Amino acid sequence: MKSSVKAIAVHPKRTILAIAGHERFVLFWDYVKKGDPILHNYDLFRKGDDSSKNKEGGKGGHYFTTAVFTPEGDELLIGQSNGIIQIMDANTGVYRKYQQPVKVSENSNPQILSLIVANDSMGGKYFATMDSNQCVCLFKKDYYLGDTTKPIEWLFFGKILSHEIQITSIAFGESLDEHENTKLRLFSIGKDRRIFEYDIYASSQQNGLVV
Repeated sequence: MKSSVKAIAVHPKRTILAIAGHERFVLFWDYVKKGDPILHNYDLFRKGDDSSKNKEGGKGGHYFTTAVFTPEGDELLIGQSNGIIQIMDANTGVYRKYQQPVKVSENSNPQILSLIVANDSMGGKYFATMDSNQCVCLFKKDYYLGDTTKPIEWLFFGKILSHEIQITSIAFGESLDEHENTKLRLFSIGKDRRIFEYDIYASSQQNGLVV
């Protein structure tokens, strides 16, 4: 290990753990075969500027906070202390380049405390975050700017400050609507002892995340 471990994630289809370090290294380890990591970004890690280290954020002033695989296991989503989500190709270990950064805020850099992916019947097209600004954010995998000639990528889809104090947890769920169709649901609960449900289908980049 190159630094302290900040997060681990279990691959949904392979015997692999993704281990994310404080100073932004990632390695994939087979927990059945054991042995050396089967994939890592140590070369990228070593290119960091040691002069930019600090006690809080490691290299570059920020660090990894949480990680989760998508339901198919083709991507590893990694939350950071500066509000940015890195999207790693789980087969190559290379970070994907999008039209714009995947992040929870344009004006501040809140720490991402938790990141969850919807393991739903629609193929895991949504993920949500909670952050140190007491905000819940929703992201959707879709065409950039709705242009079907552009690639599909993870897009910011809505945000809301619903809790007055720290959020404790967020979770996706499913239920059936009046037509017996599966409906995806998103919940949060905070230290204010309040629970909120968010209307995923009424939310948008323009309207934000709707309670």
